[in-house]
Amino acid sequence: MTGARLRRVLETWNLLPVLVVLAIVAAGFAGDRWRAAPPPEAAPLDLPIPAFGPANFEAALADADRHIELGREKLRRAPRDWTSLEVLANGLMLRARLTGDYSDWAEARRLLDVGMALAPKASGPVVANATLALSTHRLAVAERALKTIQGAAVPPDRGQMAGMAGLSGDIAFYRGDMADAQRHYARGRDLAGGSAIDFRLAVFAAAQARFADADAAIWRSVSGDRRHSPQMLAQAALRLGAHALSRGEWQSAELWFTRADELFPGYWLIAAHRVQARALRGDAAAAEQMAAIAANSNSAEAMDATAMLFRQRGDGPNSRRWSGRAAVVWKERLRLLPEAAYGHAVEHELAFGDSATALDLALRNVAQRPYGEARLLLASALLMNNRPQDALDEIARAEASGWRSAQLYALKAEAAALAGRPETAEVARAAAVRINPQIFHPRTSLIWFSHG
Repeated sequence: MTGARLRRVLETWNLLPVLVVLAIVAAGFAGDRWRAAPPPEAAPLDLPIPAFGPANFEAALADADRHIELGREKLRRAPRDWTSLEVLANGLMLRARLTGDYSDWAEARRLLDVGMALAPKASGPVVANATLALSTHRLAVAERALKTIQGAAVPPDRGQMAGMAGLSGDIAFYRGDMADAQRHYARGRDLAGGSAIDFRLAVFAAAQARFADADAAIWRSVSGDRRHSPQMLAQAALRLGAHALSRGEWQSAELWFTRADELFPGYWLIAAHRVQARALRGDAAAAEQMAAIAANSNSAEAMDATAMLFRQRGDGPNSRRWSGRAAVVWKERLRLLPEAAYGHAVEHELAFGDSATALDLALRNVAQRPYGEARLLLASALLMNNRPQDALDEIARAEASGWRSAQLYALKAEAAALAGRPETAEVARAAAVRINPQIFHPRTSLIWFSHG
């Protein structure tokens, strides 16, 4: 791997954590007397003008398809050349990030495994392999790839070192070592790591409920003379909306999701965020709107969100129909890439499935990535299995790592109450409300995307 090639890849690395959902399953929707607010007014929400890249989802998907066809042609011409395998794998990953299609991730993984086997020692598609490993939650593979990159014969420059610091921080973050992650991210920022490091710092700050810092990091990522594509700017708007959701500022979140759609129209994930926001303000058509997104995207997350919306409306048959469709997709995803699917599949089981299955998947998920969010999923599964003290132990581990969220304290309040510790429950409930005044609102359980 040449120094120039490694530099180009590392400087543009943007290993954003895969968007996940953490539904707090609640009952009692019938008691909801909250009045729907009118649609929010349009606002400027100033972000830079896009400088390059596809203008919308359809164009981005076509671009990814062209990358894939180029890769397949190169592979036909040179089937034993690891660089051909890498080109095709990168194209598949590009499309998978847009569609969420696990079959593309799985094919990319098979290609890179072959490429790594064909390449000479300490070479090959190492950076692509690390990117894929993080995207599909395989931390040990990412760690091995990082060691290979660090051992490259060509000494790294500042841009390369910033990329490696970001990767090291990601690994530490998902291993639950937030102090080590912070050190690596700070080093990446000192090395002028650019937008990728700022996005990471935003994710890190949000995981500690430091939303002002998280917002500031996103604004830094789009400031100055940095150039961005429409998709990258839409990601920034989505993050700002996610922070607003986590603060309980639902109208502000909807404005940001609308802005994201203006920046990168046609993207099903942004559309799902917008429908979710409409549901929070009481839009009666939200379930049908989410169902259309689920049908067109084949997204299991959108299917689960649809099932929850129909459940909230009291439509049991449609709720069961969509949760059943989601279950089929989750089963296939668990077959293709189990590590990547564990956490999301836990959420499905918590909301619509089986308590024993939820606990089994949650334990597997924590074994792969023992960070705060995975521990909260495990705590939820333990509560579902009538083990409140064990749930409190997991919550304590998440809290000790530095994780902070309204969900953490709301879950702690529930577990403490079930464990017969009313004082602890009262303190935790107050902490949850301080972070997010809407956390105990009946419609909060409808937040299936960017839960915070």
